[in-house]
Amino acid sequence: MKKKGLLVIIFLTFFFFYPKAKAAEYTIISNNSEQTVNDLNNLGVTVNSHIAEIGYIEAQGDVNIDQIKKLSNIQSIQNMADTSQNITTRVPSTYINQTIQLPQLFSYQWDMQKITNNGVSYSLNKENRKNVTVALVDSGIDVDHNAFTGMIDSRSKNFVPAGGYDNSESSETGNINDIDDKKGHGTAVAGQIAANGQIFGVSPGTNLLIYRVFGKSKSKECWILKAIIDATNNGANVINLSLGQYIKIPNGDIWESAEALGYKFAIDYATRHNVIVVAATGNDGLSDDNGEVKTYYNSQHSGQDMSQNDTVEDYPSVLPNAIAVGSSDNNNQRSSFSNYYNQYQDNFILAPGGGTTLLDQYGQEEWYNQKLFMKEQVLSTSNNGNYDYADGTSISTGKVSGELAEIISNYHLQGDSSKARSILLNQVNYTSDGYKEISTYKALRGY
Repeated sequence: MKKKGLLVIIFLTFFFFYPKAKAAEYTIISNNSEQTVNDLNNLGVTVNSHIAEIGYIEAQGDVNIDQIKKLSNIQSIQNMADTSQNITTRVPSTYINQTIQLPQLFSYQWDMQKITNNGVSYSLNKENRKNVTVALVDSGIDVDHNAFTGMIDSRSKNFVPAGGYDNSESSETGNINDIDDKKGHGTAVAGQIAANGQIFGVSPGTNLLIYRVFGKSKSKECWILKAIIDATNNGANVINLSLGQYIKIPNGDIWESAEALGYKFAIDYATRHNVIVVAATGNDGLSDDNGEVKTYYNSQHSGQDMSQNDTVEDYPSVLPNAIAVGSSDNNNQRSSFSNYYNQYQDNFILAPGGGTTLLDQYGQEEWYNQKLFMKEQVLSTSNNGNYDYADGTSISTGKVSGELAEIISNYHLQGDSSKARSILLNQVNYTSDGYKEISTYKALRGY
């Protein structure tokens, strides 16, 4: 684990080496999942999770995978031991726990000043922001933070079960109403979407539907997929996924990866129901187009078999129905830590998420002592009612979700997600290195 200050990149490992007696665990995609659940039960296989809307099943048993493959309706099946399962909250390795106690903090928000034209966009939206709902699938939220007063939807849920990740978190009770942030990540992202306190988010006061899918460190894909489906069924307009993982695709064929299909089917389900999904790219400074992710993945998973035809993709941002978000810095360039797609890819956009130019130039001690971080990091909400500095594509993704909320509210586009998406991706600024960057001011002044 890499750590500078208090912002950590956390590798959320799903797969451990268990004793031989432990039953195999499978991820299954079925085109008739109700029947498949019955078939699995008849084989003596235990179904741990079932998401009927997308045919997603997680099961466990001492039955050979080839026997399960023979069942009718199976579209894809993977032994979970063959998957990466490294779901991360998408933050790089810098974080400053430096609380600013000042009456007016917008002057410290260089990032918000840039995309709102020094705050002008806040006055352009004359509509009620409570008529738009952004679902935040993350580590929860500081429920007592005054920046979110009256904004947290009563339908918010916790999907972390009792015992947490593999029964390793004794403090987790499985209480469906426990959405309080134990990690701090969700609270920081929520501040970028909708803070309405000593700082402003992009859409101050918009309705937040919170789904807690992380404990103190780890998550599972099925918790995330359940949250996406529930948010869709609850009428969310936007779903924010400031998380992701690198997934190996055998032979480059998504149908050979039930893990990847789970994300695809969940996001396709949301899209069919007029919901926009916003997903962060990684924070490893990699091109998501030219094989760099595969090379990086190989360096991190040297024990896994990898053929020349296998690919590795940045999920879920790689999916075309998601809006993929990278980070831009205070120098009007793509942040050096941000993963990225082709500059001309329709669904890829940057938003200010901080940078490390001054950190690299002066070193951490001087960067901190001279408060240089204030010039390139992003001020956001943090646990215990505070406001701290952070950076990462997670921060950028929250801004994109906030701008979508403003667009939907301002133009009454609750029933036309494709129009809202088009405005976001076309009413933009451009960074000096040629990437699209959001401009809430341009999006709201007319199109």
